[in-house]
Amino acid sequence: MAHEKYTSNLPGASPLRSNNDLALLTLDHDIDFAKSPCACRLCLQDLVSDLNSKCIAHGLGDQEVNKFPLTTLRYARLDVKDQNTAECAVSVGPANNPNLFVCAGRLKLETETCQGDSDGPLACLNAKGRFCSAGITSFGFTTCPKERPAYFTRTQAFLDWIRDHADSSDTLSFSKQLALAIRSYVYANISGHIQP
Repeated sequence: MAHEKYTSNLPGASPLRSNNDLALLTLDHDIDFAKSPCACRLCLQDLVSDLNSKCIAHGLGDQEVNKFPLTTLRYARLDVKDQNTAECAVSVGPANNPNLFVCAGRLKLETETCQGDSDGPLACLNAKGRFCSAGITSFGFTTCPKERPAYFTRTQAFLDWIRDHADSSDTLSFSKQLALAIRSYVYANISGHIQP
């Protein structure tokens, strides 16, 4: 289920196309977090990812412009950045609401998201030292330059929407904090595999 206020970048679409860039995928069974290392919980209000939080983005996008798709899932280590910095302001542009996004990047290192990584997960360490799904790769610079941040749909900004649209049955009750597949991805819990 795509967010009802999302519009794509098709001809004639709204310039606010990147706002509300998320969707829910309904699963037909519960996720057992104790047995499955392939899912991570949502970042809730009391477990937000603060500035400079360590994050990891996954995707199958370009390593160079117009050189995708890759067949091997790759990752980039990123830090949450201040929305008010010049580098983040340039990224978000005037058409998008910065409160709906997480700006993340890592300067002076050759790591980033790029074209083809859209809709992939941004998992960040929360206050309890666990990875949670903090964002969804949304947009950045089209030339994928090094040392520039990218923007991720802020999962936390849409908790009410997720609650309202999640199945109310036992299978997908929000109170169980089931991982939500956003578009084509199920968030990967990389806490046991990669250290930021």
